[in-house]
Amino acid sequence: MSAIGSRSTNEAQVLELIQAGHYLLAENLCKQKIETNAANYKVWFYLGVCHDIQNDQEKAIVAFDAAIKLNPNETLAWSAKAAVESKLGRYGEALKSARTASELNPSSSLLHANLGVAYQQVAESEHLSENYILASNHYQQAIKINPAERIALINIGAMSLKLNRLELAKRQCLAALQILPDQLDILINLTESHIQLFEYEPALAVCTRGLKLSPDNVRLLFKQGLILSALRRFSEATSILDLLSRLDSSQLSLYETQLSKEQISESLPLISKLIYLNVGLKHQICCYWQARDHYVNQLINFVEQLPANITIRAVADILFQMISLPISATQRLNIARKITAIHATQTESIPSPAVLRSHKKIRIGYLSPDFKSHVVGFLTKQMYALHDRTVFEIHAYSLTKPDANDQLTKHIAKSCESFVDVSGFLSTDIALKIQHDEIDILVDMAGYTMNGRPEVMALRPAPIQFAYLGYPGTTGAEFIDYALIDHIVCPDQLAQSWSESVIRLPHAYCPFDTTISNSISFKRRADFSLPEHALVFACFNTNYKIDPSIFASWMRILSSVPDSVLWLAVTHPESPRYLLAEAAKFSIPSDRLIFAPLVAYDEHMKRYQMADICLDTLWHNAHTTAIDALWQGLPVITCTADVPSSRLAASLLSALEMPELITSNQQDYENLAIYYATHGQERNAMREKLKAKRYTAPLFNTELTVRHIERAYQMAWERYQAGLAPAAFDVPQIDMSSIKEKSH
Repeated sequence: MSAIGSRSTNEAQVLELIQAGHYLLAENLCKQKIETNAANYKVWFYLGVCHDIQNDQEKAIVAFDAAIKLNPNETLAWSAKAAVESKLGRYGEALKSARTASELNPSSSLLHANLGVAYQQVAESEHLSENYILASNHYQQAIKINPAERIALINIGAMSLKLNRLELAKRQCLAALQILPDQLDILINLTESHIQLFEYEPALAVCTRGLKLSPDNVRLLFKQGLILSALRRFSEATSILDLLSRLDSSQLSLYETQLSKEQISESLPLISKLIYLNVGLKHQICCYWQARDHYVNQLINFVEQLPANITIRAVADILFQMISLPISATQRLNIARKITAIHATQTESIPSPAVLRSHKKIRIGYLSPDFKSHVVGFLTKQMYALHDRTVFEIHAYSLTKPDANDQLTKHIAKSCESFVDVSGFLSTDIALKIQHDEIDILVDMAGYTMNGRPEVMALRPAPIQFAYLGYPGTTGAEFIDYALIDHIVCPDQLAQSWSESVIRLPHAYCPFDTTISNSISFKRRADFSLPEHALVFACFNTNYKIDPSIFASWMRILSSVPDSVLWLAVTHPESPRYLLAEAAKFSIPSDRLIFAPLVAYDEHMKRYQMADICLDTLWHNAHTTAIDALWQGLPVITCTADVPSSRLAASLLSALEMPELITSNQQDYENLAIYYATHGQERNAMREKLKAKRYTAPLFNTELTVRHIERAYQMAWERYQAGLAPAAFDVPQIDMSSIKEKSH
């Protein structure tokens, strides 16, 4: 009895020292006791606690492992070990330890909450989104066992936000606040739930409540500025953002890494109207069209009054936003010029070569972030190898780090004389590299799309500079000499809407990878949740291309074709919510809109053959989506307007020699779709024509397209060699009989 009493006294002494903050004394006492009795579980556990508190986590793990060896069924040591492994960033090991603890005592709410934290950390560190689901499940289980479980109440709303379960996140946060009314993290998550649901007035109320508890909280101040900007209360937003910018810079820099999670650009300056435009962009991405007209007007007005100190990175998104909006070609050119003029004042110059270059072969440099499994990569896959090596050398400069496992990247790299990863270079160093390689013609295939680097082009590293393929419109840039397009994208009446000298190819300017299979699919509609006998209209365009006007046309088409459905791609998880709400305004039942999730490219290709007619968007047409559809035998009905981005599908259909699918107004667009939907014989005949034209018309003759592109390069180079300034010209048509498409 005395021995047992002595052991209990020893453990109590250690615990008293720990509770009094005498950690070193407690550690030494533990070591003394272990020397006399190494089989005491509690002493090993307390030793681990002492090491952990004194920030010696490696020794803490050794001690906890010793405790676990003595008593493997005791949850305390497993749980403590998980916490220490988490501190060391060993999230996978922490997950195993936390899982063991929870399995030993599945009725413990705290252990379920801890396991939720472990899954959450793995999800964030390894980008494994399925672990957010597991984290959420364990938080829910913890709350079921104990409705007041603090860790779970704080984190569960955040998990639902990660999973884009916005209404659920809101409900969870509101319920948690009933128990923890002053918990700041819950208020932050509830604010974010309201923001992502575009409920700005409730968001402001919750945000204000949080700021009363923590007036200098960077996250809440940013959200308050964002909310006030979204509400167009710009002067108030500016005051908040000014306060935010005056706070401790280290606090702000820590929060900047979270900005992308708030659906805002990481490089976004604290300018209220620019934040409003980014919020407005998210609205369009989700197909939330409330106040859309005001957003368009604000975008135009903002550019007209650009702050002098704004950076090109901050406003590059505006150039991309405008191509999907009802903004005229003249306005687009003015906006582009206004924004790209920033380059003139913010880009340093590099020395120009002293002598006129002269090479045996013309050196072409392609600059792109998309030499990979990306729409530009898919379109241009064959182009690089098809270039005539007796006349040209082909060099590629990748603006994103190549993925060693991406087969498309490997194919493109092998097709070029050189393939250089410049993703980690400063823009000036990229330009110097291109200049050092003596590139004659530099072709920018990104423009103002994601990961583009127009500042490289602004440095003018090559004597001739082209814009091609990636950005569907004028760059407005003086440093781009030529835009390589065609007669449909740029008819004579739109030539003045380009800042570049326009080179027009005789057929579509878009190449294609004809090695992609278009053989008959053995899939059935049921495999894609489609009704077997309905007329299936499809639009797989990115959701931000859908606008209220074209959606109204689609609803009128559905109303006129009762046994029909509309099959839409889901490129943002919230877009179905808003599209279904819009459809209800036209009395279209929800089951007539079918949503296709994002899938791998090869799987996506199989879907086209399941549809009957592809309906194009208006202000920003299908491009890769349209050419994919046509290659798979799915007809595309398009409607043109007087802006380049609304003429992309028409360009493809013209080169496919099927102009009957091109309309010039929405009434004709609707009538044509209804006609083919209700006249099966005519629709089948048209589809058979399309399938045949794939092998006879210029569109899919990729080698012919490349020869026309090469002729454009040669003609531009000859002008340069002759000392002539860039000028617009048309590329003469090459005799198709002299080109035998290699892929056919």
